[in-house]
Amino acid sequence: PERADLAMYEFEFTVSVAQAFMKSDVDVIVSRLKKLEWYKELTDNLKTIMISMAYQMGVSGLLEFKKMIKALERLLLSSVRSKK
Repeated sequence: PERADLAMYEFEFTVSVAQAFMKSDVDVIVSRLKKLEWYKELTDNLKTIMISMAYQMGVSGLLEFKKMIKALERLLLSSVRSKK
């Protein structure tokens, strides 16, 4: 029925459909994170952690971790300086 509460229904997905949904969600997250300068310079391991955090709490939730982001920026800056 129109405007019916979705809680009234039970949905089942195959594993492949669930994986496609998840991949789509992760692709959107990665595209948003790639716009952030500090993210671009992270190691693959740190990028994976940021993607996981953003998947769980959304990119906006991840961006609330301002002290962590500042620490990552300092880490990246010191890494760049040590390579010179």
